[in-house]
Amino acid sequence: MHTIKLNIPDTIYPEIMSLLKNYPNASIVEDNVKPDFIVSSMDEAQKRIEIARESVKKGECIEEKEFWEEMDNHISKL
Repeated sequence: MHTIKLNIPDTIYPEIMSLLKNYPNASIVEDNVKPDFIVSSMDEAQKRIEIARESVKKGECIEEKEFWEEMDNHISKL
């Protein structure tokens, strides 16, 4: 077995991860750089949408001002 370390631009990260996950014998270790808004599959996207819907139903949402502050903070880190 071999080990490689890749520095992958955010723009192609989802495609590369999708490709690598097609190989069941590959052991993939991801770093913590992956932004929360990137999803690797349709299943993951659908799960996140369902979680968001449930949060709205329960009233577990944040105010618009807080949302935009978090977005600005996140964008400034990119």
